[in-house]
Amino acid sequence: QIIMKIIAEPVQPVSALRKSVPPNVAAAVAKALEKLPADRFDSAKSFGDALANVSFTTTGAAGWPSGANVERASRRREFVAWALVAGLAAVAAWAFLRPRTDSAPPSPPVKFELPLPAESPIGVGTGPELALSADGRTLVYSAQGPNGILLARHAMGETGGTPIAGTEKALHFTLSPNGKWVAFFADSQLKKVPIEGGLPTTITSTPAGPLSWGPNDVIVLGDPGSGGLRRVAAAGGTVRQITKVDSSKGERSARWPRALADGKTVLYASYPTTGGSPRIAIASLETGEATVLDVPGTYPFGVFDRQLVYARGDGAIMAVPIDLRGRHIAGEPQMLLDAVAIGAAGASKATLSDNGTLVLETGNGTQNLVLVDLRGASRLIANGVRFNSPRFSPDGKRIAVSVGDLTLAHADVWVFDNGGATKIKLPSADTIRRTNPEWTADGKRLLFLSGNRGQPAAVLSQAADGSSPAERIGGGLDQGPVAMSRDGRTIAETRGRFGSRDIWYRSTTGDTTPKPLVTSPADEYAPALSPDAKWLAYVSNETGVEEVYVRAFPGPVSKIPVSAGGGSEPLWAPNGRHIYYRSPAPLSKLMAATVATTPGFSVTARTVLFDDRFRRANRGSALYDVSPDGKGFAMIAMGDSASKVMGIVNFLSQLHQTPAARK
Repeated sequence: QIIMKIIAEPVQPVSALRKSVPPNVAAAVAKALEKLPADRFDSAKSFGDALANVSFTTTGAAGWPSGANVERASRRREFVAWALVAGLAAVAAWAFLRPRTDSAPPSPPVKFELPLPAESPIGVGTGPELALSADGRTLVYSAQGPNGILLARHAMGETGGTPIAGTEKALHFTLSPNGKWVAFFADSQLKKVPIEGGLPTTITSTPAGPLSWGPNDVIVLGDPGSGGLRRVAAAGGTVRQITKVDSSKGERSARWPRALADGKTVLYASYPTTGGSPRIAIASLETGEATVLDVPGTYPFGVFDRQLVYARGDGAIMAVPIDLRGRHIAGEPQMLLDAVAIGAAGASKATLSDNGTLVLETGNGTQNLVLVDLRGASRLIANGVRFNSPRFSPDGKRIAVSVGDLTLAHADVWVFDNGGATKIKLPSADTIRRTNPEWTADGKRLLFLSGNRGQPAAVLSQAADGSSPAERIGGGLDQGPVAMSRDGRTIAETRGRFGSRDIWYRSTTGDTTPKPLVTSPADEYAPALSPDAKWLAYVSNETGVEEVYVRAFPGPVSKIPVSAGGGSEPLWAPNGRHIYYRSPAPLSKLMAATVATTPGFSVTARTVLFDDRFRRANRGSALYDVSPDGKGFAMIAMGDSASKVMGIVNFLSQLHQTPAARK
């Protein structure tokens, strides 16, 4: 239509738009814009001479058609226009369908911000939290619903998003190659549901882990512990092993699989047993033969135009030429983008479609350790990459916190003073992660868990000033959330698979045999012992919604609801007269339940303290702590750099600018 308008309609004289234009300039412009080349100037010099010649007119030139010539000129222009339209259509079809060549300049990347709705913002999931359809038109993301995490879809070019019914409690997820289905884990089951939502179909029961849906309707499952890659048909059936973790070569786990378009190959991230960098690896879906490449990276996106595109642990997206058949790198890596947010275990919070559209969360996941008063006002203590489980010393002057990504191989215990002026890292002689610090009653020592993911954890004790090495005082714990009594003699721990966990307890001295405490088909976790160790607060989803309950510790058996309308991450006030908990996202509040423990346990009031905008646990133990004076909290705030969701069309056009692509 635009071409027809330009070619078939007469050009309006420039003097009609700007009366002050000199007559010779108007005449020169009119001649330069004639429809037929024969009616225009024969050279740029002639055009320039006419612009400078004040006596130039269109006399003797082909001016505007008039009289009987109008119909013939109009028909001629219409014929030319339709011929050009047909020709351009053919050229456009050829340009779209032909294979790319080095001589065809790619379209430049175009960046835009996604208008995701406030009522279903991106949630804190256990992976990249984003997935694009192959055509780049539909985004599926992990969203914060009224009752917790679920999946939502967003159509590109539109505003708002739509929750996908049937995806409640979704952990990892992936889209089918045709974009019509989404597969996800919930309650220790792999399920699938139409992207429009509906009743989910169970594919199989298996431990949750990252996954990728291949073109041959095979779903590749990442390593939830140390068992290597697995596969299962999207229609259901037996889960089969693809690769095994080679511990003799220092390999600990295989994560973030990416099934390639050939239906025979899968990329993944190979994680080491020590604190070294993860590397991108290739495996055959048919034979299980695996090759770890010399490419430090935590998350593969795929292979595009003979280039491996992947993410590094620092948030950069990289590309490097690759020979898939020979399984080796064929050039030097190039950075395509930096400042992409990083999630758990190095997962890039980005998704890349087959047509080169990228959607990402910006920033590097910066977090701040802050002090928050009872009204919600915060004060910075320290900033870093990843804080976990802050805990006040008994005198309130120091805060112990685990620093590092708990899903990776290493995390350390640091101690900050209340004002943030000084800090120390507890020395360690290995690269085993240290988590869940707790202070002894005298404030001189710290107890914490030590053990890498997939391994039993030991309970260690170490001087809080780092003046002595750590000493083992217990062990054999699962890696679930734990709580220690103030005297360090009793531990309540979470055991079992995610979605069907139970709470057990044990002593750290004498008979350390674990004993069951709260066991049922429901998911029960996040134990919190009262200051006198006579009561246990915990979370259960037995009603279908996570709620906080209390029961006598260790018995007799009884339970009393604490929260109403949903609750998680319970903590006791130092005086034992309040239980703090977090109401469900997205309109989360920090709540204070006033409780009485004599003659029996009862909840006398529930009070909203402030809007809870701070980092939350993903169905785990509390990611905050109450100050000993009860006047504030140590909490974790997300930095401003991870607050936007961006899209980039033609992101892969950068690949054609690399030296390898031009060869």
